[in-house]
Amino acid sequence: MLSSSLCRGEGCPEICPSVWQPLCAGVGGVETRTFSNMCQMVAHNCNQEAALVKIKDGVCDKDIQT
Repeated sequence: MLSSSLCRGEGCPEICPSVWQPLCAGVGGVETRTFSNMCQMVAHNCNQEAALVKIKDGVCDKDIQT
């Protein structure tokens, strides 16, 4: 299955697979958000002009979403 999202940035992923391969992302080693897969994180960074990076596989111990 695929999930689509509206993209603000040109060239951002518009469709990501609906595959549960969670990863914890953040900035400066601080865990901030769990994404369902790498594509979702890339799309988020592109659309929000963010710079989140993968910290570890799996869900974050504590999600801090703004």
